[in-house]
Parts: sequence; C-alpha cells; structure tokens
Amino acid sequence: MSTSEIRRLHNEIVGHEEILHRLDQADSGLKQLQDQDRPNYSADGSDVFAALHPDTAILNRTYLQEVEARRLKVVPEILDWTGYRVRVFLRHDRNFVFAIAFRNSVGMANHVVLRNATFEVDPIGRQQTLERRGPLPNGTTVHAWITGILHRAGNDAPDAGEDLEAVHYKPAEGDCFSRAGSRQPVHHSDMVHCLPGTSKVWIPKSTEFMHGDSR
Repeated sequence: MSTSEIRRLHNEIVGHEEILHRLDQADSGLKQLQDQDRPNYSADGSDVFAALHPDTAILNRTYLQEVEARRLKVVPEILDWTGYRVRVFLRHDRNFVFAIAFRNSVGMANHVVLRNATFEVDPIGRQQTLERRGPLPNGTTVHAWITGILHRAGNDAPDAGEDLEAVHYKPAEGDCFSRAGSRQPVHHSDMVHCLPGTSKVWIPKSTEFMHGDSR
C-alpha cells in the first residue's frame, strides 16, 4: 500500500471519528433537554401524589391499589354504603361507568343517586390531567368528583326524566362542573343522578344556582 493511500485511509478514519464524536455530543444534549422537560417524579409516583391535596392523593392511591388488586366492589356489596357519604367519579369504563369511594374501599356501578351533593374539582389534579402527568396509567389524575350521601346504586340504566338537566365537566374547557345548557357553574344539588349515556350527570331543573367554591 502506497504512502498516499495510507494517508487517505487515515484521513477517512479521523473524519469518521469526528462525526461519531459530534453525534455523541448531540445525543448527550438531547438527553439533557429531555431530562429538563421530564417532571421530577419517582418511579412509584410519590412526587405526583405529594403535589396533590392530601384528600385527592389518598383517593388516587386507594383507587390505584384497589384496581391493581382487583378489589373493586360491586352491587350488592356497595349497598351497605347506603346512607353514608361517598365520592363518585367517572371510570371511563364500558362495563361499570362510575366509581364510588367509601373510606378505604372503592366500588363501581352504572347508576348512582346521591343526596345533599357537592361538586368538587381539585385544581392541581386537573393540571396534572391536562399535562398527562398524573398517577393513573393513562397519565390522568382523579380530580373531579361528586360528594354526597349514597341514596341508590345499581347497574340498571333508567332514562333521565324530563325534570332533570345535564351537568358536564371537561377539564380542558373549565375548572368546575356546569349546567350543559346555560354553562352556569354547579357546586351543590339536593339530588344527583349518575347515569350511563352521553350525559352522565343529572340534577333537578329546580336546582338553584349557588355561588361558592367547591372546596
């Protein structure tokens, strides 16, 4: 091999090494940017829970634990909770639409009726959900629920009567529950019907508009 060929091969090797070095630098810079953007959450999600209101953190931990352990209760077990204050939230599940949290247990049903109900939204949980940084597998946080006295629970699917009107909550559109028609905020209702269907929460049309925070 001639001297000129050796020099040419040497220059090619040096050139390849320079390219690899630059690629390593670019990859390192990309990882640094990703680490900066990534929330500082531990593997078990403890920092996610730490950011939440204590009641919201307990609710999310309990729900996750019960789901993972396959301990969600169903009718008729949850009928023992009738007359007690519970929290109801949407499960996004075809078979059982609503979750019912009572003390350290969680049940599920398709039809729930509450008395003396309060509509609540946790603002930090809402933000986690919008940013997909929550503790649930899909990145959301249980942050919106209805607290009230359990009056009825079942898996039937009755139609909403003409004396009821729908209540909606969408985290991307607002920070509270509101009447579907007028968009007036809803914080309290003497009776709430949770039913499967396009609109899942219903209150009597006679429910008066009340000012006040949900927490």
